[in-house]
Amino acid sequence: MSKNISTKLTEREFDILYLLTTGYSNQEIGTELEISKHTVKAHVESIYRKFGVHNKVQATIYAIYHKVIDIEELKTSLPAPPPAECIEPETPELQPV
Repeated sequence: MSKNISTKLTEREFDILYLLTTGYSNQEIGTELEISKHTVKAHVESIYRKFGVHNKVQATIYAIYHKVIDIEELKTSLPAPPPAECIEPETPELQPV
């Protein structure tokens, strides 16, 4: 973890950033951390300001690139993709008769 960048974040901002990078919505982050979605939004905006970014994708890329979030740890927290047999095959295009 990059000390210069990570020390700019409060502990709560770091918790929110971690959940944000795993794909949680503001509402889901609020539920998980037992705070309002408006409080989450304020923290997210503070993270954007500190990182100099404008959205969740940019914040995630910034956090991974600057080692604020460990990508290996992030990988283990994400749900596994469904097995191939659970994925519905694509429907072939219908041909006009």
